[in-house]
Amino acid sequence: IAYVGTNYSGWQSQKNKNTIEDIIEKTYKNKLGEDIKLFASGRTDAGVHAFNQCAHFDTKLKIHPEKFATILNKVLPNDIRVIKSSLVSNDFHARFDVKKKTYLYKLYMSQEENPFKYERALHIDHFLDVDNMIKASKEFIGTHDFTSFCKAVSNQKDCTRTIYDIIIKKLNNKIHIEITGNGFLHNMVRIIVGTLIDAGSNKLSSNDIREILKNKDRTKASKTVPAYALYLKDVEY
Repeated sequence: IAYVGTNYSGWQSQKNKNTIEDIIEKTYKNKLGEDIKLFASGRTDAGVHAFNQCAHFDTKLKIHPEKFATILNKVLPNDIRVIKSSLVSNDFHARFDVKKKTYLYKLYMSQEENPFKYERALHIDHFLDVDNMIKASKEFIGTHDFTSFCKAVSNQKDCTRTIYDIIIKKLNNKIHIEITGNGFLHNMVRIIVGTLIDAGSNKLSSNDIREILKNKDRTKASKTVPAYALYLKDVEY
């Protein structure tokens, strides 16, 4: 499933909120007359986009699995699309079978904001040292307690996660940061990106990041960057 998250309160169903999950389930019900429950690879926050969200559901309808995408796309809003639908085994679970997830965060550097990038990429009004960002990113690779890099009010008990790779690419004034891990805490990617921006602004060193990880204190890490420049790029099973 691909979607632009701008107009939605995230993926997960919430009372009196406009969410991706609710829209798809209601659209399915209205079109096909069956109540379903979607189980996604994980929630995305309000404003976050997705190239490749994955979800599963059970159905009693005798429709060819590949047809569900075509049927739903005729009636879904233009900012939500089912890229592919297929049959999976009964023991498959879109959330619990995930091995890796990759998130992409988009930045662009310019003196003035670009209206064509509004709510699609984060404007940075100064030059970032990408070499420093790449060097700093190495501190996150591996298995760590990411307490310093999750929302302070999070109820998550186990904050240990594994980051497999962080790729930082610069093309002209654009910087794309891809982070691949086995799972992510609430706001974890956005806080890591904020910290890498500070490293690129020469406000933090690799040693500083190493200490922030050790301290397990959210107040020691950088600010949480906005959700609108974050994309769920891929989910691997």
